[in-house]
Amino acid sequence: MTSRLPALLDTIYLLFTGGYTAGEGEPLMAPELCAEALRLALLLSEHPRAGTGEAQALAALLCFQHARAGARVSGDGELILLADQDRARWDGALIARGLDHLQKAMTADVLTAIHVEAGIASLHATAVSFEATDWCAVARYYAMLEEVKPSAVVRLNGHRHRLRRGGGERWPGRHGCGRR
Repeated sequence: MTSRLPALLDTIYLLFTGGYTAGEGEPLMAPELCAEALRLALLLSEHPRAGTGEAQALAALLCFQHARAGARVSGDGELILLADQDRARWDGALIARGLDHLQKAMTADVLTAIHVEAGIASLHATAVSFEATDWCAVARYYAMLEEVKPSAVVRLNGHRHRLRRGGGERWPGRHGCGRR
């Protein structure tokens, strides 16, 4: 099973992503796909041989993302951006479960992109408000993600978050992070 684990983790992540972002003409989310991917990730993370650090990180990431599902789409099916989501509608128990899996993921010998993505998601999930997000830490995580999974999208998101950490009216966050 361990030789097939990376492909299995990728497939579960892809299943979740397929439910989290819709194609043209489809409902914005397919929560049943997200829930099934989360169920599989949790099952895998508890398996004696498959519950690796990367499997734990995937379980953490999906917990954090799925915890926001109830606040991500409006009643008329429109996307609600992270900054505008009602955090009271987030699933606190699922966020706590994600933090537990993230803690277990830290025992891994290898840092993967999934670990870093789970770290980013944890910062968003635990901030009391969008404005209170630790943008310095988010920017540092994106710098790490650029190292382990370089792509144009990662570079763009990293740049966007480095701008946010500077504060300002459009980009809330903490000032004085310094260059890291």
